[in-house]
Amino acid sequence: MDRRIDIYQRFLGAGASLVIVLAVIAGGATWQGNAGDAWVILPGIVLLAAALAGHLLRARVDWTPLALVALTLLLPILQTLPWPGESPPWSAVHAAWQLDQARVFGIAPSSALSVAPDATWRSFLAMLPPGAVFLALLLLPASALRRIVALIVGLALLSASWGLAQVALGESTVPGLHGSTGGQAKGFFSNRNHFAALMYIGIALGGAGLVLALRRMLADAEPARHGPRVIAWALGFLMLVVTCMLAQSRAGVVLGAGVIVALFAIILLDTARASRGSRRIFALVAISAGLVAVQVGLWGVLDRFQADPFDDGRIIVQATTLGAAREAAPWGTGIGTFRRVYEQREPVQAVISAYVNRAHNDWLEFKLEAGWPGIVLLAAWVLWWLLATWRAGQADAGREDAAMRLIRRLAAVALVAVAIHSLVDFPMRTIALSTVVAAMVAISVSPRAVARAS
Repeated sequence: MDRRIDIYQRFLGAGASLVIVLAVIAGGATWQGNAGDAWVILPGIVLLAAALAGHLLRARVDWTPLALVALTLLLPILQTLPWPGESPPWSAVHAAWQLDQARVFGIAPSSALSVAPDATWRSFLAMLPPGAVFLALLLLPASALRRIVALIVGLALLSASWGLAQVALGESTVPGLHGSTGGQAKGFFSNRNHFAALMYIGIALGGAGLVLALRRMLADAEPARHGPRVIAWALGFLMLVVTCMLAQSRAGVVLGAGVIVALFAIILLDTARASRGSRRIFALVAISAGLVAVQVGLWGVLDRFQADPFDDGRIIVQATTLGAAREAAPWGTGIGTFRRVYEQREPVQAVISAYVNRAHNDWLEFKLEAGWPGIVLLAAWVLWWLLATWRAGQADAGREDAAMRLIRRLAAVALVAVAIHSLVDFPMRTIALSTVVAAMVAISVSPRAVARAS
């Protein structure tokens, strides 16, 4: 029995690793339904089936995460089903939008909750890989989760290398995987803000790897043999910090700095786990990273900070989105329908040459598309994550693996950074980042999952 469980966990670990790799490399496009998404969705479906079977066959089934994933996937499906009446109850605006689409765009009216069922269906498919990775990682032991963390850091470094090459060698030599880079460092993404998001996630997890390598070196009677590993983690950490600056993303600069500060705080406060020597060495590396980042990348982003933030078109887009969300209550317009709705509600005086494909606020966009049921579901996710993270720390206090404890905390830091970033952008709308974030959610509650899996 133990051997079969081990084989099954290895299969889940390999499947989750494959989906994460494909997601980061092929799923960085802004548009859902991009050709690269199929490379992630197909293995994601297989992984989802295997992970679901594993959860249901356990002696003690934890129904809460299963229910949350099921409801999340069920929401867009329900939105695409035809409503039996002429229009959904309590939402006459849906009928008006459907008529507008028929008149302006020639789209046949639909009785579904979604004003664009095709877009909602694509969004549903994009949810499958993150759901699969989340459920699979909840079943894995700590050793497998540490390998997943190392994989994500490696992918961040690979994307950083691609981005640096795009700046140094030019787009003709190192092209963007999802359209033109405009001479900017975008790595595997079509948007520099999303590239920066992967960088600060990598900074959090790479910082954990560096600290753990330092601890092992200083605790060993022969510290010199750990030198190459420490140097490799230090160089990787420096590279991620510098590349986060080179992305020239205002949110990336602020959140990257915030992640480094949080990393410092965790190390300095965890006096029982970190020696004075390891803290000093890490401080030296982090200060060096800051100096190099300022020298190499910060000056390139200062001009963007000098612009008046209230002149940013995001303010107008978000105000229009909020107004449309009030009209669409309580059901919402359908997951993935923002572009269609905004085309109909964009103020004439606010029309700009740039194409508005997102609200640049994931929270507002979700409110518009998912309505009140989506808000309740989102609140349930946040509440479950907070309780699960707290219970994990309480249940394993004093006996938790030191490496996993640090990784779990920094995964939570990365999640908070992405949540803040979502106030001004849309990182969660790419398969790449949504899959990585799903992995971070599972890892952040890992001690509880490992205890039950064992």
